[in-house]
Amino acid sequence: MTDEIRLIINDHLNPHVGFAMDETIMIQVHNSLGPSTIHFWSCKPTLSVGDDALEEEEIDVLKKHGIELARRHTLGPGFYVDENTLIFSFIINTKNFDLPKNIRETYAAIYSPIIRAVRSYGVPCMYEDPFYLVEDGKIVSQATQFWYYDVLVFQGVVYLDTNFTVPNRLNLLPRIITSIKNRYKESLSKEEFIKNTCIKIINDFKVKLVKGDLTPQEKEFLKTVLETKYTTEKWLLYGIPPLAYGKLLIELLLDNPPTGICSETEENVKKAIEQSGEEQKIELRIWRKGEARPPGTMVSKGLIEAGKNSLIPAVIINGTLKFTKTSPSQEQILESIMEEMDKIK
Repeated sequence: MTDEIRLIINDHLNPHVGFAMDETIMIQVHNSLGPSTIHFWSCKPTLSVGDDALEEEEIDVLKKHGIELARRHTLGPGFYVDENTLIFSFIINTKNFDLPKNIRETYAAIYSPIIRAVRSYGVPCMYEDPFYLVEDGKIVSQATQFWYYDVLVFQGVVYLDTNFTVPNRLNLLPRIITSIKNRYKESLSKEEFIKNTCIKIINDFKVKLVKGDLTPQEKEFLKTVLETKYTTEKWLLYGIPPLAYGKLLIELLLDNPPTGICSETEENVKKAIEQSGEEQKIELRIWRKGEARPPGTMVSKGLIEAGKNSLIPAVIINGTLKFTKTSPSQEQILESIMEEMDKIK
């Protein structure tokens, strides 16, 4: 059981940076290179979409009204953000916490400090899991989720003093939103709401919140995530992520348990990667026949083709099926690696 959670508070971020930052933390938490983290931040007027696709006319409406479009990696309905909206991200390695076994109960437990903080301002809201916190039929807060292996990203917004007339008038969201200020009337700052929520987090999770920032390694990786995903048209408009973050991706499909030829292929690939001198720029993913794909992970078209046609062993480099049903030599693999490296430089 973890007794500390890192707390990161950013007053104002570029929306693409903010969402890329949360994904960066998620990956580093999974790789044991960063701690479970709670991140509070805000940004300029933005429509944040998950797995939605927008028509060109909808994008034109956003531009006309000075609203940024930003795609996040968490799934679920879009939400609206402005300078008086608070974005929250609970990025939790679930192996280290005593959470309910039922997934809906887990979501409710993590959302609970936010819900109780909202209610403490006289807003009699109800949780409509898994996405909405509703007050008199209108949304006062909403949450989205994403699983990456055992890491849960529970991300959402609280409409503190949001200018809700804009998204409501333009029909930007599936449901009408309101704000806490609309009922509470008194002054309510983001700082006060964060402090209120943090007290409830400490009491609910029995943890210590340690204020911090990204590590130097996380900051460096954030640049790569931004460059190869969040600033690309493929991701922003169509939700198509890169196969790997600025790296060459090598996928292996092997028998389970591995045959002799599978073991030889794996060994030759690892030696070729080492010989290339580009280990830091190569990501190796090994898939074994019959094993379930971990949550949040992607597979290439080449791997799908190999699995569908039982082409084992298979070596796929940057999505292209390069070798199958035989064990390529270390030299052959190295040659293919260097050819593909030249393409991404």
